[in-house]
Amino acid sequence: MQAMKQGNYKWIMVYQDHLTKFCVLRPLTSKRAAEVAYQLLDIFLLLGAPEILQSDNGLEFTACVITELKLLWPDLVMVHGKPRHPQSQGSVERANCDIKDMLVAWLSDNNTTDWTVGLKFVQFQKNSSYHSGIRRSPFAALFGSDAKVGLITSALPHDVIHRLQSEDDLLAVITEETTSDEPPAVEPVTAKPPDVEPRIRAGEAQLSQAESMVKRSRRIMDRGNVGNNVTIPIPMVDRGRGDPRNIMGIIMDIDENDNYTIAVKSGILSWK
Repeated sequence: MQAMKQGNYKWIMVYQDHLTKFCVLRPLTSKRAAEVAYQLLDIFLLLGAPEILQSDNGLEFTACVITELKLLWPDLVMVHGKPRHPQSQGSVERANCDIKDMLVAWLSDNNTTDWTVGLKFVQFQKNSSYHSGIRRSPFAALFGSDAKVGLITSALPHDVIHRLQSEDDLLAVITEETTSDEPPAVEPVTAKPPDVEPRIRAGEAQLSQAESMVKRSRRIMDRGNVGNNVTIPIPMVDRGRGDPRNIMGIIMDIDENDNYTIAVKSGILSWK
């Protein structure tokens, strides 16, 4: 957001839980590891910390962030993941596109340029929307129930809701519904144990989606053979201004999972 700087803020940090697709958006003044770690600390202390932290900014950047987090929270133990993990990278890239479009729409609808405020509304809308990959909303996958927006999401008629002014008015409506033959429009809230079922179902849905993607790719893409020449794109984070976009290689071996061992001029490529 450097071309649309709001005060000192000119970056957007997108944090996403890979299992539930729940995302948290934070405005940043810089991309320094210390500031990113401070924002992550606030998220971890609210929602819990993951076991693996991934970032497309590179392995060294992630390691610096974890080091900063350890200084702020010595009891925190986590490891850095692969810097360009295909399964999570594609999900985050799609989320980034959605967030940009939703933010532009919010700014236009509200006739403002203060995107730091709009991020909060975009975050809620993104997390409460249905996600085809996990077959439910990220909010429901994380918390076990759909997001609520006050009485609007209750079963009360809208004309009744607009007449309510205080808690006594609400209790009076509930009492009337209870004494009538019809079931109550608002059920009393009772404490329930955490529901892990949505997270299990979200994981199963992601596994099903991954299997479908593998089958589709095998159907439309030719399988390489040992001895074939291939070109491998070099990620932008690893590429200098004068470096080529691709590197030539040759397939040396293929395992049972169709993973290729590729040799280049300087040796065997490592994906770790």
